[in-house]
Amino acid sequence: MRFIFFVSIFSGLHPSALAQTPPAQELLAKAIEADSKNRQLMVNYLFREVVHVHYRCGAGGKMQDQSKTHEAILLEGEPYFQLVEENGRPISGNKQREEEAKMRRVAEERKARLARGERPKTQAGRTTYRFERLVQFHDARYAGEQEWNGRRVIVLETKPKAGVSGTDKEESILVHSRTRILVDAETRMPLKAEVHVLDKVGNWPKDMVMQTEGQPLDDGWIGKRLYTFRPLTGVTAKLLKCSGVEVEQVFSKFRKFEAESKFYPGDVVPDR
Repeated sequence: MRFIFFVSIFSGLHPSALAQTPPAQELLAKAIEADSKNRQLMVNYLFREVVHVHYRCGAGGKMQDQSKTHEAILLEGEPYFQLVEENGRPISGNKQREEEAKMRRVAEERKARLARGERPKTQAGRTTYRFERLVQFHDARYAGEQEWNGRRVIVLETKPKAGVSGTDKEESILVHSRTRILVDAETRMPLKAEVHVLDKVGNWPKDMVMQTEGQPLDDGWIGKRLYTFRPLTGVTAKLLKCSGVEVEQVFSKFRKFEAESKFYPGDVVPDR
């Protein structure tokens, strides 16, 4: 998880915020700093992940909803997502044997890497939304205050700075997107964020939406939910008779483990 802010004093702000809240761009920086410190504290938890996939289809749509449940476990010192359920039912038979064979293969690959002196991995290559770089690429503004899950939050909205450009895919996504972030008024922690992609960048389509949401755990905050909506267009949309696909990942049953790695649920793309 990571998050954002901008400058414009709202007449509707809570009186305490008018007296104590710093300028929005500064508040955005403080939120990112708070999130960075939290991430250092909240590493190395294993958990259960449930992935729900829903297609937005019209009459005659050809795609059905799906769900998979994974247990994040340690396999040769690295996190591994073990498939345990599909569509709400435990896997069995051939699927279970396939999963066991896959785990053995991954374990042997990891042993071989360790034998070569390579460090354990906790993340695989993927493009992510770099919330921690928003201050560099976005301007932030206040968009009011509200209650969220029993906590007072400040709403920040961000958009790309005028004239800013990106040199790689992740930077290009930042300069072609806008965000809305809920920041805890007391701790400055970003608790929820929403990203809207304004133009197509690589395999990130225009109008794609991503949401992240945190939950309290032990002495900090940890990922609770990651949601993505990807619109479908062209031939794919016509064949499937669907306009988009929603993917929701929900994290629960956290348990701490000790390891040299730095493993945070929202970042990890382990072998599946």
